[in-house]
Amino acid sequence: YGDAAGRLYVVNAGNSSLSSLTEPRWRGRRCWPAGLATSGSDIWLLCLGGAAAGSSTKALLVSADGGATWKVRSSVASLTRPSPPTAIPRSEPSGLVATTRLKLWMGLQNGLATSGDGGRSWSYARNVNPQGVQLTFDVVSPTQVFALAPGAGLWRTTDGTTWAAMGPLNTG
Repeated sequence: YGDAAGRLYVVNAGNSSLSSLTEPRWRGRRCWPAGLATSGSDIWLLCLGGAAAGSSTKALLVSADGGATWKVRSSVASLTRPSPPTAIPRSEPSGLVATTRLKLWMGLQNGLATSGDGGRSWSYARNVNPQGVQLTFDVVSPTQVFALAPGAGLWRTTDGTTWAAMGPLNTG
């Protein structure tokens, strides 16, 4: 993850080694990391920009060469202009996970967004609302993932698409 000096740290799960990368810049400024995920050789980085009223400018960057180069996959570059309907969500993120090069999930303050095309377009998963609590993910396989919002709920997908609550949700 990122540090104050502008370095990213990525753990290689295959051999538990730690890589240090120079944090990329987005729109000429430092990328303030809000999420980092890996899948195969791809590294996904969610950068935050300016914020207002529970939303922020942001970009999802991807590197296919170990962090040597980065490309913007989807972004919200302005809070005053409409974004395309399939752009990365404006809501504040609370977690990011990639299970394949194409399948990503992003926890949001009050929802869960999903992408099946490598982050180019996003939609919202039904039945998942962490109620402002940060979502954490446990990936069992590319299609079986758990999403936990402590005190708010636990959800699971077994097909990579449909999410269901695991037991009663906190309603109070």
